[in-house]
Amino acid sequence: MHLKRFLRCTMSLCALSTVPFFVPTLRAQQAVVLDSAFLAGYQWRNLGPDRGGRSIAVSGVKGRPNEAYFGAVGGGLWKTTDSGENWAPVTDFLITAASVGAVAVSETNPDLVFIGTGETCIRGNIMPG
Repeated sequence: MHLKRFLRCTMSLCALSTVPFFVPTLRAQQAVVLDSAFLAGYQWRNLGPDRGGRSIAVSGVKGRPNEAYFGAVGGGLWKTTDSGENWAPVTDFLITAASVGAVAVSETNPDLVFIGTGETCIRGNIMPG
């Protein structure tokens, strides 16, 4: 019993005695100063679209590498013709369901797009089709 207590105290003292050796290293790492001239040439810019919500369906178009569709769970079907730089709504005022959970583009006629409404039950805030 005394041996266990002795070993526990000895190990604790050994561990605590090494702390002073690491503290100066940690302080040196925190003391790094960033030169403001380094950031002078940078300018903030938005790299992506505004938050648009979830998407669970996407399809490219065979033979049209810059064209794609995605189905938004709360915003219908969307299309891009410039590799995703800009997106335009396709189904606004055309369908009564907001949620598009499946998208398929015909391989023989790329202007024919099939969609399925609704989404799978992955959590309690799904939208029916």
